[in-house]
Amino acid sequence: MKKVLIKNIIKITIIILFACLSTYLIYNKFHNDKTIDYSSESLDVIFRDDTGDKVTLDKVTPLNDNVGLASKSYEFTIKNNLTEKVETTIKLVKDEDEILKDNCKDFLIPEKYIKVAIKENSKLYDIHTINELVDSVLLDTTLEPLETRDYNIRVWTSNEMKETNENLHYHGKIEILENNNILARR
Repeated sequence: MKKVLIKNIIKITIIILFACLSTYLIYNKFHNDKTIDYSSESLDVIFRDDTGDKVTLDKVTPLNDNVGLASKSYEFTIKNNLTEKVETTIKLVKDEDEILKDNCKDFLIPEKYIKVAIKENSKLYDIHTINELVDSVLLDTTLEPLETRDYNIRVWTSNEMKETNENLHYHGKIEILENNNILARR
């Protein structure tokens, strides 16, 4: 009777250990697949989307700004690891590699019709048209020592665009520059 009880306890322990280990491995697999980290000595950048720094518009759907602000968001966090301030620039640039790979230079949505909004922490969105951005800069900011900030970027087609060619699209990348040096870019 004692032998059967000991065998059952060992079997149950092995099953519980296997279940815990499996759950842990599955959690880490999904967690690591969705987090793309870029690091330097002073900054860490964590994209919360499985697309990482890539931004796309797959089709032309003209939207007003209120609806555009409810479109897909690209979220990331920047953390200053230093005990001094760090100047940071956030850009949205054309993804030239993706454009070349897709051979789609003739099918890009004109930048004067692409709206982009950026939100820092809980502030209001700052809305621009891509062609209005100077050097593709969405935001210049300074992170305080050991500060962490969350960002949210949304991209949509302006309701001023009348053409509805279903082949038109947009490929972009979010770039994070630390003191004018590119940090977050594949």
